[in-house]
Amino acid sequence: LSISSIFVKLIPHGIFEIPAILISGIIGLKGVSIIIEFFRTSLSTKQLIKQTLFEIALLTSIILIFLTLAAIIEWYITPL
Repeated sequence: LSISSIFVKLIPHGIFEIPAILISGIIGLKGVSIIIEFFRTSLSTKQLIKQTLFEIALLTSIILIFLTLAAIIEWYITPL
């Protein structure tokens, strides 16, 4: 296969897959975020953890949607 053909097949699902990987990195840094916010805000520890868990759940949902879209695109468009 030519280089252009490889890029044409990789780019469509990469549009969703790369942001999903970056968002996964954001979730990995949430522990550091909790420590920083603990000293910067007046929120109680329980509120802070509840807020962070909500953010993690939201980001995880976005990741699942993006990876599902990437898989669908890879399944139906890439083989063409």
